[in-house]
Amino acid sequence: MKRFMPDTKIIWVDAHIDANTPESSPSRNAHGMPLAFLSGMVPMFKNWSCVDIQRDLCYFGIRSFEEDEAQMISDNNVLVFEPNECDLDKMPMIKDTINKYFHQYRGHSDKSPYWISFDIDSLDASAFKSTGTAEGGGLSMDFVKKLFETYANKSIGMDLSEVNFELTTGQAR
Repeated sequence: MKRFMPDTKIIWVDAHIDANTPESSPSRNAHGMPLAFLSGMVPMFKNWSCVDIQRDLCYFGIRSFEEDEAQMISDNNVLVFEPNECDLDKMPMIKDTINKYFHQYRGHSDKSPYWISFDIDSLDASAFKSTGTAEGGGLSMDFVKKLFETYANKSIGMDLSEVNFELTTGQAR
């Protein structure tokens, strides 16, 4: 989508930063590397580069990451809302912060669309069992619903990742 609508800003909702490279990843699993590929951090995939981490991205729910990923976030001053900041009552403040972040520093206009990248492991592990990368201390279902209500009408699309219902066969999902 970034290739067709370059002004698109990304709201990345995930327990993980997902910007490991093959060199920095302890597991070497590609599912922890999508932003490294999309931002050109992996040399052999430079032609995939379409996301400018410094201009195009904000995170919700991050709570598990490698040191290199945290450094990349810090070096690029990427906006991160940790789970403890994601309260329903704070949504007006969160929306204002995102608007200021993208407008003042990131070349965003009121007409710039959003893309929502939603990884199910952003939710607290007790709320949703159908992921292989569950993490405790995550976002509440109520907060995510409010986030979607706030940004879905401004979004041009969304991806949903890491849902695996086979992990909960016969259990509450």
